[in-house]
Amino acid sequence: MKDTATGLLIGGIIFCCIFGASLLADMGSLNKGDRNIWWTHKDMMLSLPAVKDKVEIYISGKPLAGLVDRGSLVARTSAGDQYKVASRDIGIRLNNWDRQRVSLLKKALVSAFGFGAGIALLVAGLYMKFSVKQGSHG
Repeated sequence: MKDTATGLLIGGIIFCCIFGASLLADMGSLNKGDRNIWWTHKDMMLSLPAVKDKVEIYISGKPLAGLVDRGSLVARTSAGDQYKVASRDIGIRLNNWDRQRVSLLKKALVSAFGFGAGIALLVAGLYMKFSVKQGSHG
């Protein structure tokens, strides 16, 4: 019985150290992490049709995609020449922090479960160790 209690205590300590450190790291990344590093890279910008299910952009209450399709938007080159804006002229960068946050939360949940298991092992080991001591004296 004493060996079982010692095994539970050692297992609890190991679980708490490993999963506790992982949980702290995950929570630190969630709370102190740089949310601005998750933008789509400038060289990999997305087209307007590629993001139509994720974002809608409006100009004066009118959808940007509709304005582009009708040829209603005009832009100027650096030389001052005007041209109609086409879909290929528009590049969109998305901030993927929301997806990264969900991934970190899933990882933190696993770490929290492991940490809880470690606490349970510690409590069981301490209970067995002290209940055996009291039982042998009385």
